[in-house]
Amino acid sequence: MIVRPFVAAALGAETVALVAALTLVVDFRAHRASEQLGGVNIWGYRGAVMLQKAPNEIRIAVVGGTLAFGWGVAASETLAPNLAFQSAIVLDAPGRPAHRVTGVNLGAEGLSPPGYASRLESYRYLLPDIVCIYIDPPGLATGRAFLPREESVVFASTGYVPMLPLVLIDKGTSTGSSAMAGAGRLLERLDRVTYRALYGQRPVYMASGPDPIEQTVRVALRFARGVVVIAPPYTDDSGDVSMHQALAAMVASTFHDEPRVRFIDLGDVDELADDGLKLDELNFSAAGHSRIAGQVAPVVLHLIQASRG
Repeated sequence: MIVRPFVAAALGAETVALVAALTLVVDFRAHRASEQLGGVNIWGYRGAVMLQKAPNEIRIAVVGGTLAFGWGVAASETLAPNLAFQSAIVLDAPGRPAHRVTGVNLGAEGLSPPGYASRLESYRYLLPDIVCIYIDPPGLATGRAFLPREESVVFASTGYVPMLPLVLIDKGTSTGSSAMAGAGRLLERLDRVTYRALYGQRPVYMASGPDPIEQTVRVALRFARGVVVIAPPYTDDSGDVSMHQALAAMVASTFHDEPRVRFIDLGDVDELADDGLKLDELNFSAAGHSRIAGQVAPVVLHLIQASRG
């Protein structure tokens, strides 16, 4: 039996479509299994997918790298939801209008400051009222992969973050299944190779500019009621102090006449130096994120109340 070319092509396209659909279903399941623990949701940020913003909702976003992402704790234990919880306690006092306060974690594991502005811009549709820019210490090297991956053609072209490759690699490694881990690496490699073919070597969202934090603040001011620039707790790196001083000077000189911009220096907060609040020399535990939120929430509340007159 001779199969005509157009019939063969149609059967081939149908097969590809079926495989793609099945892969997507499995990928959705991988997201459901990992997004609340150490992964991201289908649109690339931590926690559940945000619903359409309600009229009485106040939304607080935290953008940044590894510290904002909150490696090692559940999505609900990171800085963004902690800020929402601590702010809601004050805003929902008796006699005041009812407000729903939510937090959205836009941190990305391994993302450096030049990527903050473009990442924030890509999520402006979430309509945050307050944007907190939580900066990683200088020269950060965690040894962990970027999440979402910086070279994903699926993410770059659609905004959807494929989780199946990472889940297969992790599961295969933990169970000793080289076939499963190999399948995950193959999917990851195909995604990366296609990305490089279309976009080149440099991640499309890694912008360049004279000061990446200033650039991120300016992006946030286009749609947010207030912006908080957060210098992180000190590490053992001697470059921390100079970075903090530079950040303070930049905010003071560039945004001195902008009441919607505030600066918080966590480097001098003694309680955050407690090793009992950390998972390792860099990352904080759930209790640590809560303590940090306690330092930031009063400034967030001030910006919210000032914006409401």
